[in-house]
Amino acid sequence: MDRNKAFAIYALTLIAGVASVITASLMAGFATLPTPLVFVEHVALGLGIRAAYKYIGGFDLSDWTLGGEPIPAPIEAAEPMSAGATADATS
Repeated sequence: MDRNKAFAIYALTLIAGVASVITASLMAGFATLPTPLVFVEHVALGLGIRAAYKYIGGFDLSDWTLGGEPIPAPIEAAEPMSAGATADATS
């Protein structure tokens, strides 16, 4: 969970930085808006970076939810104790 928060902070910092650079260059008049293909390319690269980031920590498809929270793994049932066994038995 901490790594997801760290990634979100990192991603938002990058987005804010790029947006401020694009805004400043547009306002100064020496740049134009990128083409839609550039936006699609950057989204694809961002998803690729996200996939690589998740792969480093072990890829789990349940981490890719829309809400951002991973789906909890199902809990396995405990095996029942045998009738003759006790919790404090020392053999």
